[in-house]
Amino acid sequence: MNQPAYLHDRWDAQVAFEEEMMETGKERMRDRITKARERHNLGGMRPHRSLLHEWVLPLSEALQKWINTPRRGPKSIALGPLQQLHPDTAAMVALKAVLRMLGMERRNILSIAMEIGTNCEHEARMQHWKESDPKDWQELQARFQARKSTSIHQRRATIAIFNKSKHDELGWLDWTTTERERVGLTMLDLVIESTQRFHIVPDPAWEPYRIKGGAWAQRPAVLMEDNELAEWIANAMDDELLHMPAFAPTLIPPLDWEGPRGGGYHTPFVKSPVLIRFKANHEEQRQVALEEFEALDMPEVYSAVNYVQRSPWAINTRVLEVAETIWDKDLAIAGIIRQEKIDPPDMPEGAIKGTDEYREWAKIASDIHADNATRVSKFLAQRRTLKLARRLADEPEFFFPHHLDFRGRMYSIVSDLSPQGRDLDRGLLTFAKGKPVEEDDEQWLAIHLANVHGVDKENFYDRIKWVKDREARWRQIAADPLDNRLWAEEEDPWQCLAAIFEWVRYLDEGPGMISSLPIRVDGTCNGIQHLSAMVRDEEGGRAVNLVPGNRPRDIYMDVGNIVQQALDDQPLNPFVRMWGRLFGDKVPREVAKRPVMILPYGGDQERLLSVHPGVAQEARQGWCRDPQGPTQGRTQPPGGPPPQGGQGGSRQGGRGDALDTAQLRHCVEEWEGPGMVDTGWLLRQALLRHGGGVPDRDEAGWSEAPATSTPHQKGRDHTGSG
Repeated sequence: MNQPAYLHDRWDAQVAFEEEMMETGKERMRDRITKARERHNLGGMRPHRSLLHEWVLPLSEALQKWINTPRRGPKSIALGPLQQLHPDTAAMVALKAVLRMLGMERRNILSIAMEIGTNCEHEARMQHWKESDPKDWQELQARFQARKSTSIHQRRATIAIFNKSKHDELGWLDWTTTERERVGLTMLDLVIESTQRFHIVPDPAWEPYRIKGGAWAQRPAVLMEDNELAEWIANAMDDELLHMPAFAPTLIPPLDWEGPRGGGYHTPFVKSPVLIRFKANHEEQRQVALEEFEALDMPEVYSAVNYVQRSPWAINTRVLEVAETIWDKDLAIAGIIRQEKIDPPDMPEGAIKGTDEYREWAKIASDIHADNATRVSKFLAQRRTLKLARRLADEPEFFFPHHLDFRGRMYSIVSDLSPQGRDLDRGLLTFAKGKPVEEDDEQWLAIHLANVHGVDKENFYDRIKWVKDREARWRQIAADPLDNRLWAEEEDPWQCLAAIFEWVRYLDEGPGMISSLPIRVDGTCNGIQHLSAMVRDEEGGRAVNLVPGNRPRDIYMDVGNIVQQALDDQPLNPFVRMWGRLFGDKVPREVAKRPVMILPYGGDQERLLSVHPGVAQEARQGWCRDPQGPTQGRTQPPGGPPPQGGQGGSRQGGRGDALDTAQLRHCVEEWEGPGMVDTGWLLRQALLRHGGGVPDRDEAGWSEAPATSTPHQKGRDHTGSG
């Protein structure tokens, strides 16, 4: 039986470390709150977001009721403009403005109303653009995504482009100032009615003054929250300081999990997260979920998490020293972010907008601005990682408390430095307790070194030979990694460097060397691995590398090849021709990966046809071209553009990062009628040919449709189990 934690010889150090975590977290949170107040944008804080989630549906329903209610006499000025918006959108706009003003001293009713009205008009304009010219809209969003534009830049750019080139073309009629004001005031009235948390009062801080002509100015009205809401927000912001520690490893074994809460950290200074992460829109929902988890009897789960989090780790100080040198000298190699911001070049003198010279300069400047925007967050993350690694460098061992996501997958609670983190994190970490490397173990050090260099598709013999043939290279890098930087050009440079250090040490010391380097073995489609193991399916196990083999198998490419063969067998099918226009003569691995990966987790039809965002973007740019080729002159199917968003998505339409089922089916039906090769059916047949424990078709809700079935057969919209 383990001794109580307070008897551990590092107990006092652990208590001090957890207090330090709390203080560091409070400092970070204070900084966030201060910056949010300076920007008048407290609406992004977690307490305010929880209010947004709680209130948006009641406000949306109140708006819909207001729109549908018949009235005598002249109709409201706000009615027409508000009918141009989805109620959810208008509700989100109004609540964001109201919650944002909670951090402001002046809360003048008219200024809040004008902000709501102006933002509602912007959303209506964008919706009009998206519906009237979807191809142009999607291309613009693709450019934003490619340039990693910030939301502020996107808003400014869309307004400028709309006003310059789309306003008259799309026949947009601007809202009048009165309409914007009445829209805002109407939404404020509905906020007050639906939340019961705000009221309008004369401004208590207003001081009388005379206006032109000598008359006294009228006291303005302001929006105020009630005392209960004000107290709740104050307490919630205080809780943010206490409940957002900067989670770090523990210096002694973490507290065992015996239930859904109360494990990981030892003192009240650090409030551990719950064992199973999940999203809750309000505290009542969160408590109900926790009570359900507490009722579960799962000792094996607790035992597994406790076993993993008791594994002792240490810092690889040789790797840390190299990383700190690169950081201190601002060399910006091996993925370390440059600390100094790069200024874009000045516009060439005499460059005229619209010319090739101007476009070339604008692209370079845009790319630099985008890189600078993403540089800051990466820079701060790397700085925190190196700081924490240096803090732990002299510790003989430390531990990572773990918890689970809602699927049951295990993760470290610590984010700044983690065995499952970025390449730098993994390169900096090593086990605290090593094992002797005997002659039979040597091969795994070599295989790991080959794997981290990307030589992971060859058989084991060729990987070992690849490493041994490069002994001089490894020795040169280990002797001076900053002078010999080939390692820094690899995809995972820090894991490469750690493996090189270990391999060269083995070459020097020989068998019996004590090694603590983690030898990583990546899983292959874990869901099908579990299913194949549970039903002892050898064929499925072989496809996902559970059965011993000399060369790794790739089930995603295997399934993609089977789908491609099924497509090749029907060259005249209109869907096959369209598929060829999208992806050529080979199913991309990214297209096959998502359906294969999520099928064991119960992925439904909508998600089975979703693809990697990069592939989806490429597809969007051509998925409705004429299957016969670009010379036909049609850029969209007859009858107009495809519908935006899927049938099974949110109330505001489908996801923005997926080529979803409704779009695909609409396109095919408009071209050639309902006959099509059903991709989901093909993928499932490919999985069945692989084995892997795929459930019975009737049990999973899949139809026995032939390859040319109609996409609207009964039973095709069932959710697959897995």
